[in-house]
Amino acid sequence: MKGKWAEDVAAGYLKSNGYKILDRNFRTRFGEIDIIAFKQGTLIFVEVKYGEGGRFRVDRRKMNRIKMAANFYLKDFEYDEVRLDVIEVTEEEVLHIKGVGD
Repeated sequence: MKGKWAEDVAAGYLKSNGYKILDRNFRTRFGEIDIIAFKQGTLIFVEVKYGEGGRFRVDRRKMNRIKMAANFYLKDFEYDEVRLDVIEVTEEEVLHIKGVGD
């Protein structure tokens, strides 16, 4: 339940910062992408993490699954710029980490 809440908070954060939400919970056989957004010519795949304080990490295995799911999405679309971000949501803050895994 808190995961969905965190995704809703992250989507609201992105919208309020000028991002267009293209898709949520995009599922493939490789895994799921929480949010797919677009801003200023860049397609952004967003992993949302929830926690109660502290910093979170996306491990290498999860990162690879996200990249495979992103490549699956990209087979039907063409974008010049693509980025992977992580949004960490706690009760106190939203932390947007841009360009992870580059």
